[in-house]
Amino acid sequence: MTNRWLERTLIASPHLTLCLSAKSFKKACKHVHLPKPIPEWISSDADATTHSLESPGEPCASIVCIDPAIGCASSVFALLAHEAVHVYETAKFQNTGIQWNEEELAAHSVGLITARLIEDYLRQVGRRDKIGAIRKT
Repeated sequence: MTNRWLERTLIASPHLTLCLSAKSFKKACKHVHLPKPIPEWISSDADATTHSLESPGEPCASIVCIDPAIGCASSVFALLAHEAVHVYETAKFQNTGIQWNEEELAAHSVGLITARLIEDYLRQVGRRDKIGAIRKT
């Protein structure tokens, strides 16, 4: 399955993608010109891993890796939400013109990142959204 670089309206990270296999992770690393050695796609002590690949001064890419065989959809979605927090923690924010306090900005950002990851997960595993429509922006 080809990696799809996801919408990132609130964050200025140049790239955000979801990898469901080591092979797709290697392709994503090649896309962002990550020098070898390439790290493990999922850390040995984790069920999912977010790789925040940096160039001097700012994040270059956020690559979220999860093995869809870890369990049911709700477990996968919970891990995607967890990984979305890691993406949020390393992101710089674009000037959206919206006046939010820090907590509200975090909540909206993590929600948006999670929605993008879930949408792409469902696309990659060939499932339709069974829990209701995810709003497109």
